[in-house]
This record gives sequence, structure tokens and C-alpha cells, in this order.
Amino acid sequence: MALKKPTELDDMTLKHLEAITRDCWSVLSDMLGIFSQGMLNYVLQRLEVVTTFLESPLSAEARHRLARVAGELAQVAGEIFFDLKEHEQAEYYYNAALEAARMIKDEIMQAVILGRKCFIPLYNRNAQQALTLLQEAHTLSPLYLPEVTRAWLWAIEAEAHALLRNEAACQKALDMSECFLERGQPGNLPYTRFNSTTLLNYKGTCRLRLHQTELAIQTLHQSLLRLDATRTRQKAIVYIDLASAYCQANEMSEACLYAQEALYLIGQIKSARVFQRFLNMRRQLDSWQKLPSVKSIDEHIATLRPLINPFWNT
Repeated sequence: MALKKPTELDDMTLKHLEAITRDCWSVLSDMLGIFSQGMLNYVLQRLEVVTTFLESPLSAEARHRLARVAGELAQVAGEIFFDLKEHEQAEYYYNAALEAARMIKDEIMQAVILGRKCFIPLYNRNAQQALTLLQEAHTLSPLYLPEVTRAWLWAIEAEAHALLRNEAACQKALDMSECFLERGQPGNLPYTRFNSTTLLNYKGTCRLRLHQTELAIQTLHQSLLRLDATRTRQKAIVYIDLASAYCQANEMSEACLYAQEALYLIGQIKSARVFQRFLNMRRQLDSWQKLPSVKSIDEHIATLRPLINPFWNT
């Protein structure tokens, strides 16, 4: 009986769920950190509602629209868990999103999800696993994938090659990213805000990973000048990378200056992910830990830990 007479969801209900999804993406970058848990609870509750609807008999159109909403909400959950350093949970929700994207045969969504999923192995310094995911993403809709999406995927690939110290492959990937970005329509990749400034950030990170220290410093300073004032999280990451680059150059006064700037911003955003990136950089200061400026950094770290710990399973 259910198959003969599928349930029809009210169109207004579907539109409301789709609007919720758009709203979640629009506020996500501002909610990560101190508001992560509240945002996560909100997203998971809506995802449960959508999943319940999907388990009932539906028309083909309603099922397609609901599956898209489920895929988007699962991606948001994955992003929040990733920022909380909950890699296993992040991967679970990215995989759920990928299943939904495959169900509706949306290859663009699949490519974006694979790109997001790459950051888990990248932050675990498993560049080869990230490259495997990127290879799968590159094979999806090569003729129809938006240029800005392809540019973003190539930028991620460049960072993976930089981690492997493969300078030639890294440069090729950066060139491909720049090429696709120039060919694409002006604007940002939805939900990732990838643009020419973001690419500059990737270039700086790649130069840093390849120990091209002077070029890394120059590129990161250029990206700082172009960063929008509202991109607090990205600015904190650039400061961390600048501190790391100045450590490579043995310019400790500059390294400590940018380290403190990064900590100040981390105190605002309270991101466990960005804080971990800072702590990884802090290891470069071990040889100078008796310096007053380094001691000041360690004191600052100590004050931040209890503020970030409620959102971070150490």
C-alpha cells in the first residue's frame, strides 16, 4: 500500500528544510569554536528529522530533495567534528554525505565532499591517502565540474605534494589551480569561499612545507594584505604559518611576534583545530624555550587551554 500511494511531503516543508541547510552553511564559519557544540546539536537534530522522512515512502522528487538536504547537513556535521579534532566522527558524516550524493547522482557534490574529506589525512600528515581521495574527485564530471571547484581541489593537491616534498608536482598542482581559477566565473566556491586570496594562502603553506623559507614569508605577507578582515580563522592560520616560517629563518623575534598574534585570534575563535596547528608550530621553538618571549607564549597557551578544552577532546 505504501508503494502504491507514497507519502507526499508538503512543498513548504521541503523548502523550509532546504533553507535551514543554506542557513547552516552561511553561519558555519562564525559558529565554529565556542558555538560548535550548540551548532552541532542543531544540525544533528535536523539531520535526524530528514533521515526519518527518508525512511518513509516518498515520491521520487521529494526523496531526491531530501537526500540532497541530508548530504549537505551531514557535510556540516563533518566540518564541525573536524574542527573539534574528532576525526573518526568527521569521517563518518563525510561518508554519509557521500552516500547521499551518490544516491542522487550529484558528482559535483561528491567531488566537494571528497575534497573536504582530504583534510583529515592531511592534518594527520598522510598525504598519500589525501592524494587517493583527490584522484577520485578529479575523475568526477571533468567536463561539468565548475572551474572554481576544480581549482580548489588542485590547491589541496598542491599541499599534499608539498607534504611529500615533491616540489615539481606541487608547482604543477598550483599552476593548475591558478589556471582553473582564472577561467572560472568571479566569486567564491559555495561553502568553501575559495578565491584568489585563498589560493595565495595555499601557496604560502606549500612554500613553507617545501622549506622555501624566503618565498613562504613573502607569499604569506601578501596573503595577509589581501585577507578580508572577517576571515579571523584564516588570518590565525596565516599568522601560525608565518611564525613557522620565521622559525625556519631563525628570526625568533618575528616568529614570537606572529605566534602571539595567532594566539590572540585563537582566543577569539576558540578552534581546537587551529589551536592544534599552533601547538605543532610551537615545537619549533623548543630550542629557544628559555627566551622571555617564548616563555610568554607558553603562558598564553596555558591561559587558552581551559577555554578551548570544553570543545576539544584532548
